[in-house]
Amino acid sequence: MKPLRILHSESSNGWGGQEHRTFKEMLALRERGHALELVCVPGTRLGERLGAEGFTVHTTPMCSGANVTAIAHMRRILKQGRFDMLNTHSGRDSLLGGAAARLSGMPLIVRTATWRLPSRRARLYTWLPHKVVAVGQSVMRYLVSEGVSQQDIVTIYTGIVKPQPMSRASSTLRAELGLSARTP
Repeated sequence: MKPLRILHSESSNGWGGQEHRTFKEMLALRERGHALELVCVPGTRLGERLGAEGFTVHTTPMCSGANVTAIAHMRRILKQGRFDMLNTHSGRDSLLGGAAARLSGMPLIVRTATWRLPSRRARLYTWLPHKVVAVGQSVMRYLVSEGVSQQDIVTIYTGIVKPQPMSRASSTLRAELGLSARTP
């Protein structure tokens, strides 16, 4: 399989689970040989962290889902970067990036769903993206209940790094707690 050129988009300016997942996913995909870039709002921690990791980070204000300037800017980024795929993560960037990607003839638009959203937002998963990535079975079931076709959803669980085995530090802990070796 040839390496892909993937543009991720994120309109959230927070630093929670969704942003952590995007950060780790981009690091892991780069390790596998793919080329990744991010478009986000200016001044986000995700953008700063990915920039520090050597990723190209584009910024554009995404103050509303009808920001024509942002759509045009994202369309230019998609065209100039010759991306194979756009992966959107939040509501506004799904609308703006999805519109930009459709206008630029993007072959694959993927919307990652990390949680359950109100019904009124279900269209973000049916209207612009070609596929939806659900991070778990409960998210997948919820999306199906909201009208997203199950054949358009792929469940990819959020991975974790397996921790190193713990050393036999129980004697140290027992001493710190004042417990004998026989105390359960």
